[in-house]
Order: sequence, then structure tokens, then C-alpha cells
Amino acid sequence: VDGVFCTDGTLDYDKQTGKLVYLYHYRNEFITLDSNLQVIYTGHTLDTNTTARIQVADMSTGTSKFSAPPNYVNNRARIGNNRIYVISSMMADNEDKRTWQHNEIIDVFSLDKGNYMYTLYIPLPGKEHMTDFIVKGNELFALYDHTLNAYSINNH
Repeated sequence: VDGVFCTDGTLDYDKQTGKLVYLYHYRNEFITLDSNLQVIYTGHTLDTNTTARIQVADMSTGTSKFSAPPNYVNNRARIGNNRIYVISSMMADNEDKRTWQHNEIIDVFSLDKGNYMYTLYIPLPGKEHMTDFIVKGNELFALYDHTLNAYSINNH
């Protein structure tokens, strides 16, 4: 869209495989790279936003800024257990609103090929949302504003 904001995202690295994953915030896409920064494949999250839905204004100072709140698709990605864990920022068409309001939704993809595997529903402790997380073995450690919670996960 603008070449700057539309490419915003997060990067995570997996020491075991030497792979990096770059997840775009405003569209349903992630890129998996090797340790030489060569693209292995481009994958897609479950959301249907294929292009960033953002509005950018050029300021008289020569800078740019959002002219409307951006449509945030993906929050964060982490790698663990040869999988990519993506926190979804938007409710899916087939998700129950109550489930979405009371859980952090994490879609899980294969690190090898990027195909969707399953979805994790992590209960929200009160009204706090996850600020970050990591996956170590069969546990997901979720950081919130005031707490750190550990969850056992089944690797399907």
C-alpha cells in the first residue's frame, strides 16, 4: 500500500532449525527464511485479508502517519516444536464471539511447509491480553501486564 507501514510485522528465529519467520501485521502472510535470509516459502494465515487495509497520510513535514486506525490482522508469531504459533487479532467468521472475547486465539502452522495444523484457545486471565509468549516443549508461557502464566499444550 505505502511500502512502509504495510510491511510492518514481527520476526522470530528458531535456533534448532536456523529458520526465521517474518509475520505481517496487516495482511494474512508470513515468510519463512533460512539463516542466509533466503526465502524458503511464503505462507498464509487463516484470515482473508491479502492486502494491508491501511490509510496513510503524507504530512507537510515529509513524514507519514496513519490517517485511520489500521486493521490489525496478526499480532505476533513465535516458533517452537517445528511449528509457527500466530496470535490472531481478528475474530474469524466461524468463531463464537464469547469464545473470542474470553480466549487468546493462537493458530498453529507447520514450520516445514506453512500449512495450518490446529488452533489453541488460551483463556484470558480477566481482561488482560497477552503481551508476549514463548513455546518451550509442551508448554506455552504467556506474559500479561501483571502475570506470567504457563499452559500445557498438546502437540496434536
